[in-house]
Amino acid sequence: METSLVKIGNSRGIIIPKKILNRLGPTKKFILEEKDDGLVFYPVREEKPRKNWQKMFAEAQRKGVLPGLAPLETLSNDFDEKEWVW
Repeated sequence: METSLVKIGNSRGIIIPKKILNRLGPTKKFILEEKDDGLVFYPVREEKPRKNWQKMFAEAQRKGVLPGLAPLETLSNDFDEKEWVW
């Protein structure tokens, strides 16, 4: 497929056809590598670290986990059971 460079300020950009962009998925960043006598572009897959939080919280509530209850508060050990001396 042949395409052209376009001037963008002091730089140049390449027009990537929509058909190709649709196959690459939703990405705004690419890794650009110079190989042999050409360039290779790789899409950067951006992970959204909190994208499943709402689903995870709903699942935890269904299982009876209360929000705000620290997991370690429900655990005990010998040290906690002994009388503290100051």
